[in-house]
Amino acid sequence: MSDSDENNRSVQQAIEAQAIDLLAMHRRSPTAKTAAAVEEFRKQSPKHDVALRSADRFLNLSRGLQSDSPGLLQSIWYQSELCLARLAGRPYALASVLLIALAMTGTWYAMNQSRIESSVASLAVSERAPANLYRTIGKQQRKIDLADGSAVWLGWNTEIAVSLAPEERLVTLRRGIAAFQVQSASDRPFLVDANGVRTRVTGTEFIVDLQQRKRVEVAVLEGRVEVEVENDQTAVLVASESVTVTDGSVNDVVTRTAEELGSWREGMLVFSNRPLLDALRTLEPYTSFAIDMRQISKHPGLVSGVFFIDQADDALFTILESHYLTYSGPTRNVLELR
Repeated sequence: MSDSDENNRSVQQAIEAQAIDLLAMHRRSPTAKTAAAVEEFRKQSPKHDVALRSADRFLNLSRGLQSDSPGLLQSIWYQSELCLARLAGRPYALASVLLIALAMTGTWYAMNQSRIESSVASLAVSERAPANLYRTIGKQQRKIDLADGSAVWLGWNTEIAVSLAPEERLVTLRRGIAAFQVQSASDRPFLVDANGVRTRVTGTEFIVDLQQRKRVEVAVLEGRVEVEVENDQTAVLVASESVTVTDGSVNDVVTRTAEELGSWREGMLVFSNRPLLDALRTLEPYTSFAIDMRQISKHPGLVSGVFFIDQADDALFTILESHYLTYSGPTRNVLELR
C-alpha cells in the first residue's frame, strides 16, 4: 500500500471514530447544541455524512448489548466488518478479528437461546415502544405507531416527546417536521406543542413543521384543527389549509394541494406556483446550506415543480438559476442570495 493510500485510510478512520463519539454523546444527552454539532459534522464533506450514517447503524445495532436481543449478534458482526475493512491486507489481524467475533457470538447464543424466538418475533411488530422520546437524525424518516392507535411520521432530524394521559394526548415537537394521523377520541384531545404554538384536534390528519427555529407551520390534510399561540392569537384550519407562525405572529391562512403538503413523506417536495421565498424556506432544511434571503426579500418569483429532497442542493441551484439569482459564498455554509 502506498503512503498516500495509508494516509487516506488513517484520515477516514479518524472521521469514523469522531462520528461514533459525537453521535453517542448526542444520544446520551440530546440538546440543541449536540444536535447542531452533529449536523455541522455531517455538512463538512460527503465522507463525514457517510461516516455519520455508518455510526448511526453501528449504535443502533449495539443497543442489543443492553437489550438481550438479536441486535447484539448483528452488532458483533458489524463491528467485525469495520475491523475487517480497516485491517485489509494484514492476515494475522484478520484471523484474530474473526476468532473474537465467533467467540462472542457463541457466548451470546448460549446465554440467550431461550429468548431468541420471542425477540425475533418482536421485530416484526409495529413499533409501540414504551419510551416517550422518538427521534431521527440526518437523512432519516420514521413512522411511529402510538398506543392510542394514532400514527406519527417523523421527517429528517426530528424529535418528539409523547405523553398519553387518560384526559389528553400531548406531543411536544422539539425540532423537525412531523405528520400526525390521529385516532378519533372526542373526550381525549390530541395536542401538539411546537415552540409556543399549540395545535389541538380530536381526530384528523395534519402536519407540524418546526424545521426553522422561529417559524412554525401547521398544515391540514384531513379534518379540522385549531392553532393557538401563547399571545392568544388563534386560527382554525380545514383540509388543504396551512398557516405559519413567525416570531409569535400568526400569518394569513393559505390553501395548498394535498400533494404539496404531504409529499415529503415520499421523499419529494412539490411546489405549485409557490412564492419563491417560501419555496426556498421549505427546501432549505434539506440542503447543505443556510440561505440568506435578505437581499431578495421582495422577489415576486413563483416556483413550480417536483424536487427530490435527497438531491436538495441540485434543486436549490436549479431554482436559483431559473430565477436569475446569484449568490456569494458559501461562507460557513451560508449562501447570500442576490
